[in-house]
Amino acid sequence: MTQDQLRMQMLAGIITESEYKVKLSEGKQVGTLYHFTYITALREILNTNILGDAEGLEYGEPELYRTNIASDNKYGRMALTRNKNFSSAHIKNPSVCLVLDGDKLSQNNKIKPYQWDPSHFWDKNSEEYKRFIAQHGEDAFEDQMEETIPIIKNLDRYLTKVIIFKNNIEYDPIEDFFPEEFQEIFEDCIEILKEKNIPYEIK
Repeated sequence: MTQDQLRMQMLAGIITESEYKVKLSEGKQVGTLYHFTYITALREILNTNILGDAEGLEYGEPELYRTNIASDNKYGRMALTRNKNFSSAHIKNPSVCLVLDGDKLSQNNKIKPYQWDPSHFWDKNSEEYKRFIAQHGEDAFEDQMEETIPIIKNLDRYLTKVIIFKNNIEYDPIEDFFPEEFQEIFEDCIEILKEKNIPYEIK
């Protein structure tokens, strides 16, 4: 429940002022959250000031994931983590880490605990699932300290820093660009970060 909804409940006499303060305090105990992605996605994120797909899931996503996992009544599409050293076979060689104020984010957004598993993408009897488990092991996704959220609008309200891993900027599993194109995108992102006065770090 958002801060505004809690306040409306208090004003309507549904909850007392002390209950309102307790619930408000509970909603702020999230801490720092991280989202890992690629430099190619960062430019779009910074330009739109949105983390997430406002138009819904793309049809390229596995059907099981689209229909059963990333829906409003279950989990959000955007994966966040409380682990700043997050590593996953699902997100290989990320070139960007968005550092978010989880306490502020939780005041106006629904954040749900989540643990990614290949069964969220593929049926356990499928060849894709078996191949994935054979390659990475059954325990590869334990305790990644993940959370999900449907979409984050007005991202700059919650973004405390952007970390760019320079050695990884020429990697993206989807976009097949030339090195100079990745470099151009990187330079564009730095300019946008400076224009928007968003703190950043290059590692």
